[in-house]
Amino acid sequence: MAKEVKMQRTTGVEKNMCDLIIARTVSTRLFRRIAGRSKAWFMLAGFLAALISSPTHAQELQGKVIGENGQPKPNVLVDILGPSKVFTQTDREGRFSAELMAGAYVVRIREGRRRMEFSRQIQNGVNEDQFQLAW
Repeated sequence: MAKEVKMQRTTGVEKNMCDLIIARTVSTRLFRRIAGRSKAWFMLAGFLAALISSPTHAQELQGKVIGENGQPKPNVLVDILGPSKVFTQTDREGRFSAELMAGAYVVRIREGRRRMEFSRQIQNGVNEDQFQLAW
């Protein structure tokens, strides 16, 4: 009988070792798969961030919105539509700024139900402009 008990213990230990090895192998494979994917996503995110923030593509449009009487218009909504789309608002002095790619744009200025549109060509560097409203 002693031999049989010894055989059962050996068999039980071997079974536990096999289960442990299988569990470790599965967890290692899973970890490698997750780590590989996150590394690829991290590299892709870094590349896209570098591409978007590239200084060769970013031009700046600085504008001032004034009313019919020549006074600045604060808190007016400004939509800049074109290759890049930017939605912003004027400050207390009627000024706004946006970073854009070079190209043709429509600058839409909205105050309540009133709106005016201006066509502008954005070139390299800082583009300054003044937008006079009809009201």
